[in-house]
Amino acid sequence: MPPAEPMSNTFGEMTLAHLLRPAAQAAGFYICGPVNLTFDFKRWIQPDLTVLHALPETDEEDKWVPARLCTMAVEFVSTGSRRQDFVDKPKRCAEGGVPYFMRVELVRRLQHASVEFFTLVDGRYQPTAQAVAGQRLRATKPFEIDFDPRELLP
Repeated sequence: MPPAEPMSNTFGEMTLAHLLRPAAQAAGFYICGPVNLTFDFKRWIQPDLTVLHALPETDEEDKWVPARLCTMAVEFVSTGSRRQDFVDKPKRCAEGGVPYFMRVELVRRLQHASVEFFTLVDGRYQPTAQAVAGQRLRATKPFEIDFDPRELLP
């Protein structure tokens, strides 16, 4: 079993879920932690946070959540998975038609927090919004998003 994510990432994940949940829930979305997000029989990822627009209908879908139910995947960058977080996971999500992707990078000792928000356009993610600690990340789709990345730091 690999070691768990750094504490600062898990703190950030829980905080981000808390920040996004009211607007997401009001708009009919579901904020989940990691799920087995599947693209086909042998391709799947586990986003750090997953926003669904519909709930799984069967026990099998509850375990292996189809990408067609996902509105946004959120990845917290860690040193051991930088390539996956910057290249592999966004590529799979784009190919699977996930409309939005968010990438968060936290470095607690430097008090650095950055967030990039992407929208799927013609099969590729285009940057839509970005912010670092002290700025606000704002987006109106898929629901109202407005927070300072600094809030994600412990």
